[in-house]
Amino acid sequence: MEKSKEIAKKPSVLNIMAAKFNLAPEVFLSTIKATIMKPGKDGRVPSNEEIAAFLVVANKYNLDPFTNEIYAFPNKKGGIIPIVGVDGFVTIMNRQEGFNGYELVYSE
Repeated sequence: MEKSKEIAKKPSVLNIMAAKFNLAPEVFLSTIKATIMKPGKDGRVPSNEEIAAFLVVANKYNLDPFTNEIYAFPNKKGGIIPIVGVDGFVTIMNRQEGFNGYELVYSE
């Protein structure tokens, strides 16, 4: 019985992510569904479980799906594959204490 109380006390990933953006969980979920995880070309709508799995990865790495730091790509076999974009990698790099910037060199 104690384990179920511990689980019940932990906030959901939806609540955590919604709080990061100062949105009510219901508004955050509908915004994610309308912008980040739209129905596929085949009309398939991502399930709440797929959205939750995507948000777990976004939350774990503290990435913002609204600024293209992380994307949700549909898997051909079903499900969602979270993909970290260039902006996400730059965000992660810049958070590292030992990171001292980078230099781009273009070839001729």
